[in-house]
Amino acid sequence: MIPKSIRLMLVASLVPAALFAQSSRELSINQAIELGIANSKNLKLSQNKIDQAVAQLEVVKDNVLPTANASFMYNHAEIPTSTFTLPGGGSSLQLPRRADAFVGTAAVQELVYGGGKLKYAKESTKLLADVARLDADKSKEEITYAIINTYYALYKIEQSKKVVGQNLESIAAQIKQAQRFFEQGIVTKNDVLRFQLQQANVTLTQLDIESNRKVINYNLDILLG
Repeated sequence: MIPKSIRLMLVASLVPAALFAQSSRELSINQAIELGIANSKNLKLSQNKIDQAVAQLEVVKDNVLPTANASFMYNHAEIPTSTFTLPGGGSSLQLPRRADAFVGTAAVQELVYGGGKLKYAKESTKLLADVARLDADKSKEEITYAIINTYYALYKIEQSKKVVGQNLESIAAQIKQAQRFFEQGIVTKNDVLRFQLQQANVTLTQLDIESNRKVINYNLDILLG
């Protein structure tokens, strides 16, 4: 016989697993289309969800805009001796009694990766907003089209994510090897920095892909109810 305390612990551990199993589900494209069509009437009444999707995309777009900063510095020095004589009795140099320096700098920062930035997320959000305006009784084809495109966009994003992950693993191995060669004097520090810069650029690409994936996944969730 299982003691009551152990039975309670088993139940407590099984409940989260059951809830997770209910919230996570793999769908074929046909199942996704069926769910989307069944949910189309509810979707028309969920304009607030559409607004949230559009707002989420705007936040992601803001994160990839260039950022700028500027700084200004002023230095002043008093020179007590205005005449400087070279050793050996040579000619003398007349120096100013004061020196002023003005230095201004400005910098603009932007993500290095620009190819296809937010392309799929923008397309997916536009489709979602269009579906919300459709006549539910005449829009099965349009809804099917929106779901297939969103589904396919999510698939392409997932594949891109895998490729970028593999690239990061390869670059990490190259950095490790370059650091060993640097310690042995075979390569220069610049060679190591070049690989590290490449790693930083690919990491930015990974962040951009993840932003796309989140927006598209959110849109698909709304389409499927």
